[in-house]
Formats: sequence, C-alpha cells, structure tokens
Amino acid sequence: MTSRSPRFVPSGPSEEIVTSRGFLLRRTEWRHTAIGFFLAVLPLSGRWARANELDGAQAPLETLFFHAQRYATTPEKKANKKRAREALFARKSEALAYLVSQAYVSNLWYGILAEQVARELKPDEAVPVLEQKTKSQHVPVRKLAAFLLGLYPAPADSTAVLTLLSDNEVARVAIRTLGKWRVREAVPRIIPFLRATDERCRIAAANALGEIGDQRAVPHLVEALHDPYFTVRRAAGRSLAALGEPAEQALLDALRTARGAWEREIVRTLGEMKAQRAVGALSERLTADENGLREDAVRHSA
Repeated sequence: MTSRSPRFVPSGPSEEIVTSRGFLLRRTEWRHTAIGFFLAVLPLSGRWARANELDGAQAPLETLFFHAQRYATTPEKKANKKRAREALFARKSEALAYLVSQAYVSNLWYGILAEQVARELKPDEAVPVLEQKTKSQHVPVRKLAAFLLGLYPAPADSTAVLTLLSDNEVARVAIRTLGKWRVREAVPRIIPFLRATDERCRIAAANALGEIGDQRAVPHLVEALHDPYFTVRRAAGRSLAALGEPAEQALLDALRTARGAWEREIVRTLGEMKAQRAVGALSERLTADENGLREDAVRHSA
C-alpha cells in the first residue's frame, strides 16, 4: 500500500518526492506547493475565527453561561468569555433569573455569576425575581435566592423570607437575611433557633438577633452564653455587647449563679461592654482559683 505521507527518493542533486497518490515533485516544487497551501488556508482560518465569534446579543443564556464560566486558553476563547460576561450583565434580571434557577446543578459558577449580576442590579430589578425563586422546588435555588435578597435593603413586605423560617433546609440563610433587614417581626420566630441542633443555625440566630437589636432577645442570648460550642457563645456575646445597657443587668444577674464556661463568657462580654456596674463583680474574680476565669477578669478589668 502506498504511504499516505510524502517520502523522499534520492536522485542525485535534485531529490524527488513521491506523494500519497504517486505524483512526482521535485524538492523545490514540493516546497512551493506547501507554501502555497499555507497561504491559501491562512485567510480561511481568519474567516473561521470570525465565524466562531460569540454574538452576545443573539446567543441564548445557556450559551452565554458556557462561555462566561469556561477556562479560556486561546485568544478566541478569552474574547468570547469577555463577550459572554458582558452580555449576561446586559440582560440584567433575565440573566439573574436564569442563573439562580440553575443553582441546583453541580456547578459553582451559577452561584458565583448570580451574585456578581445581582450586585449590579437595583432592588426593583432583582428583588421580585429573587422572591419568586424562594418558592422553587429545589433547595439550592431557595437558599441562593434567600442569600441574595440580603444584598438589598429590606422590602416593604418580608413575607417571602419569613416563610422560609419554616423550611428546615433554608431557615439558616433566611435568618441571616432577616437579621440584615432588621425585621423585628421575625424575633420571636428566630429565638427558638438558638437551641437548634445545627451549630451554624444557632450562630446565625445569635448574629441576627444582635443585628435586629430587639431587647426581647436578651435573656435568650444570655442563656446562649452557656452553649457547648465556643462559636455560638462568642456570637451571643457579641450580640449582647451590641445591645448595650439593656443586656448589662441581665448579664450581672446571671453572673451570680454562673459557673465554668458560662461564667467566663459573661465576664468577657461585660468586659467588652466596659460596663461600669460590672467593675465590682469583675474585681471579685481577680483572685479566682480557676486560672482561665482569673485571666479573663484581669484582662477585662484593665
């Protein structure tokens, strides 16, 4: 069988080439033919590149997402990636609705691009879309929608997020957003989450109650200083310190009977608040037998 690649046949000073079809070409003729082929194909490659340029205005959202999130390794891919991102941002709420609705797919870029688009939109462009997505059948979609709603000021009606407090899969994210919105109506419904089995949910509840700043949360946050997890205790302590004077007396009352980690957290919180009424109680613990308690009293009495 004849080889499909050219082979050289020595014939004195001027070599000949036998091509796959048996044609004879002298070496100089072969070189000219190869150069001619390259020059003929070069313009076609430019046409091919132009033909593969992404038309952001006409491309469907699926195509825009594909190019916007892909790893671009060539100038053409990089150019298409830039066009795709620009086109996504230009489609505003339409793009946001698409990206959030795909959050259940195992691709982090849906969430990343959704947040980037959301941060560029005005509340009246994004909030209606996100409120609708809180009703999705997919948990990741509801979570992402609730999270992104926290990027905007509180709407006149927070029912869409309040409803999610009954959704065990999404409640933690809803608590975070309600805290950022400072929805006082949510306080009685957030307080029980200080005793949730999920540590992260307890942290979210403590943080949210501090952000809302409602005095009704004070006794529950003081109790949370007794939580077995340090992360929860610290979140509750920061929230009590943020509440200020309304929390001071409750902390002093609890300090009378508190022992162990609970006592130390109360001492730390009172110290962070620089509560004048706590000076005596802190001074009494400067000679405590427990090293940790004594050190906390010294540190926060200074």
